[in-house]
Amino acid sequence: MSHHSSGDLYLYLPPSYDYRRGGFFQESLLAEFSERHRIQVPPPPLQDLSDPVEELVRRDGAGLVVGIKHGVPSRIARCSSIGPGNWP
Repeated sequence: MSHHSSGDLYLYLPPSYDYRRGGFFQESLLAEFSERHRIQVPPPPLQDLSDPVEELVRRDGAGLVVGIKHGVPSRIARCSSIGPGNWP
């Protein structure tokens, strides 16, 4: 994978609630958001991740985007502990 600027690197977790798979993408528009917003983001290619949040921190990512189909994922609170820039 090519090196990304951490300022706009985000981790996408799919709405399948399989939080061991995810994909990284860049989107400068998300930096303007302060909390949860509805936005359509084309899902990036998914890969197996043993610990998605740890990988996001390791890459100095800007935030987390969780794809949802209905409601709010119950396990999102666990992911929100890494700081601002985490929105379902």
